[in-house]
Amino acid sequence: MKSDPSGKTTIHIEFDNPVAAEHFAQWLCESGEQGYWDWMAYREESEEGNITAFFEYYSTKDESKDVDDDDRYGDFLEDNTIRAECRRLDDEDDSDDDADEFEDADTQR
Repeated sequence: MKSDPSGKTTIHIEFDNPVAAEHFAQWLCESGEQGYWDWMAYREESEEGNITAFFEYYSTKDESKDVDDDDRYGDFLEDNTIRAECRRLDDEDDSDDDADEFEDADTQR
């Protein structure tokens, strides 16, 4: 895969219709990413570096609001972009409250 000069890589998925795209995005957000993280736990056993993506589905975020407040976030995929921050599954140095929230939600599933 190619990267831009900053080292970032974009994967573009084009759907024939918005309903299919919405179903895919909801699946990824609600359960697909867990399967991905299970697979990445295996990959991290043999690979170094920040290779696991943690997904962000909201382009706007009101940092003044609590992570549990629905008003903290804008609309789901309002700009049709899923952003990914890459780190390791066992990265305990991450202090991002939102990442902790997502990890807690996945634990409860």
